[in-house]
Amino acid sequence: MEINRRARLRQTFKQEVMLKHNKGFRLCNIRDISVEGAFIDLGWSALTHRVPVELSISLPDKEMMKAYRVPAEVARITDSGTALRFKNI
Repeated sequence: MEINRRARLRQTFKQEVMLKHNKGFRLCNIRDISVEGAFIDLGWSALTHRVPVELSISLPDKEMMKAYRVPAEVARITDSGTALRFKNI
């Protein structure tokens, strides 16, 4: 049985996003998201635990898509991807 590390409910969410790190940018896909963080399909060697990143994502806003830049940090890295914890804004 897998233990859910997040306190909030996760929502499956398939979308390509941009991850910004001080060593560059990477396109990746979000696998799931909550109000506290996201799990992305990315195993980038530049990412380590607690490193700051920024997630650029487009979300629907009325009749159009709106771009958001969300500060985050790496919570954990696994063979299947990277968990991000959103920072309080």
